[in-house]
Amino acid sequence: MSKRLISFILNSTTITTWLSFATKALSFVIVLPLLLSRYAAVDIAIWQLFLTLWSFQIVFDAGFGSAFIRVIAYGTVGAKQFDFINQKINENISSGKQDYTFINAVFTVMKSFYLILFIACLIILLTAGTYFFQKPILASTFPEMGWRNWYFFVVTYPIIIWGNIYVNFLIGNHHIPQLRIGETVFNLLSIITVVLLSLLNCNIHVLIFSYQCWFVLGVLRNFFISKYYLGYIYKYEVEKETIKTVRSLVIGNAYKSGIGIVMSQGVAQGTSILYAQVTSPALLASYLIGLNIANSIKSFAQAPFYSKLPLFASLMGKGQKEELAAISALNMRRVYLIFLFFFFIITLSHEYVFNLIGSKVNFPDLKIWFLIGFGIMIERFGAMHLQMYSTTNHIIWHWLNGLTGIILLISFIITLPLIGLYAFPVSYVIAYLCFYSWYIPKLSYKVLKTTFWKFEANVFVPVIVFFILFATYYLI
Repeated sequence: MSKRLISFILNSTTITTWLSFATKALSFVIVLPLLLSRYAAVDIAIWQLFLTLWSFQIVFDAGFGSAFIRVIAYGTVGAKQFDFINQKINENISSGKQDYTFINAVFTVMKSFYLILFIACLIILLTAGTYFFQKPILASTFPEMGWRNWYFFVVTYPIIIWGNIYVNFLIGNHHIPQLRIGETVFNLLSIITVVLLSLLNCNIHVLIFSYQCWFVLGVLRNFFISKYYLGYIYKYEVEKETIKTVRSLVIGNAYKSGIGIVMSQGVAQGTSILYAQVTSPALLASYLIGLNIANSIKSFAQAPFYSKLPLFASLMGKGQKEELAAISALNMRRVYLIFLFFFFIITLSHEYVFNLIGSKVNFPDLKIWFLIGFGIMIERFGAMHLQMYSTTNHIIWHWLNGLTGIILLISFIITLPLIGLYAFPVSYVIAYLCFYSWYIPKLSYKVLKTTFWKFEANVFVPVIVFFILFATYYLI
């Protein structure tokens, strides 16, 4: 491999993000089959629940991450004003040069906000977390070890949340490749550790402990990367007026984003913990395997789009909306196609793979599997357009996701006694079809000065039609 190609790979935001997400997905390709063949259903269930909690990081982040990244990205192009909805044509809205004083002010404000998140996360885990994890921990093998592991998790998880300040700082300053390469290496190391421990027949709680340790070490890694590439920014003096400006830009929007994330992903992920209170470990393990595999595919597939968010914010900051529309459409299409490809691969091969490894847990019912896939497709459709609209710095996550979350929760509570494990995927589809996934794209098209058919004719429409046809044919 030539030096030029290696340099291209290591400096590509999309490729390095894919590498990071791909190594996370390896836990389902390598770790999950190994665990399914060696551990009982009760232990698989607790492992899947911890995977759910690890994915909760974005919920505990409370929307501050996206708000800070967006504002830092504005600082990298020297944005002078932040009202991009009412922006006038040809208006000079940025200097085009990095404003280091402004960026350092964002970092200063970020540290104080994340200290509050650290304390809030610790309290929530100690109280609600301990209550909801009591039943699955007691059902697992070696519950005493499970409790010791849980309290280690309670203490260290808030450290991971606080460490997001370095993640935000690197992403906002367009140092995504450096961040993702570090994540890729640590993801591989954590997988190797878990594989070795499972081959040594260690208890499932030891595997969870090792996974958590790598997350904590990741905070140190991001600190050193941030200091190495961006340490010079810390030297710029921060003025009180600049801090006030940053707070005014972040507080309201972060609060709105936070409510939105809690009411969407928080409610969606929280249903898994509720299932653990009313479902047998075997059924719970089967359901969570399907849900986590689908979410893993989603995370991997969205790399082309989400790796470009700082670029999207910068383009909006410079008023280049035509270019923004073209790049966003291209990367949305990539997300849908990647998701479809891997979703169909799992659909066609799951039976063979589960038989091959001698799994002690079944793959979920295919109707549940397809409902989860359909729900993710329409949720991603709305969510990516919400990200596009959010580049205007006009945040509507709080009431948009709030309403969707309420619909999801009410539908889930009503349908759970009637249809059991089908309750979440059915409620998920209902909630997003009702409002979220048609209202926000309308706003996005307006900002990007386009229409549904002009934008989606070669993006969303073909893939969702193909998904429905494939699911109908496969089930019938």
